[in-house]
Amino acid sequence: MVLGIIVGVLSFIPSVLYYFFLKGLKEDEQYKKDCRKTLIRGLGSGVPVFMLDLAISLLLGLLKISDNAAPIVNDLIKCFVINAFVEELVKVWIGKKMIKKNHDTVSWLDMIAFITISSIGFEIMESIVYTLSTNPGQMIVRGLSMMHISFGLIEGWYNGKYVSTGNRKYMFLSMAVSILIHGLYNFGLADNAPDILGAFSLLAAAASLVFWIYMIFYIRKKKADPEFTEPMYGEKTEEPAV
Repeated sequence: MVLGIIVGVLSFIPSVLYYFFLKGLKEDEQYKKDCRKTLIRGLGSGVPVFMLDLAISLLLGLLKISDNAAPIVNDLIKCFVINAFVEELVKVWIGKKMIKKNHDTVSWLDMIAFITISSIGFEIMESIVYTLSTNPGQMIVRGLSMMHISFGLIEGWYNGKYVSTGNRKYMFLSMAVSILIHGLYNFGLADNAPDILGAFSLLAAAASLVFWIYMIFYIRKKKADPEFTEPMYGEKTEEPAV
């Protein structure tokens, strides 16, 4: 138990360091303050996630969908709807609240940062829960893969692409890509999933590790690119609303 708690605490370190990396992208004090607020809201995101999960579960119960479905179908519903869809929806919603607050000054990098920091809060909160119910090996994998943070990076980038181009397909992709990978990852760990999807879950965790490391260099490079650092919403032209 003690070893599990120690490993659990250590597993938070990559997420915390990533938060400080994103927070340090700008010297602006208001930006740093908004990053802290977004992290706190992300840490508290378990409450709306729980409420939405409960509402969906009650609805499925009333419709008796779970009672009449095969076990594998119930696993699919849990992994893709109750887990992936709800969690990604709440994390993006929290990030977008801060984007909306900074509407006149928010840049593409800000969008990536706010949505990812919301995901960092959720990642840490979920890891705390898992510390009490899983083994040290799984906590190490979670701490290094940081899949929620990778989802946040994907969602932030695609949201910025949507605002930059006005093409709604990027708004769709911002959620669809993360939900698909998230759902498949969870389903691959389910009891009734085909064995090949278990391999996908391992590969997805490894790919997430590579991706969030790559995004550190990508974001650093884009700090010198006006397309990523200038405000995205202007008064001169009408932009898609967040």
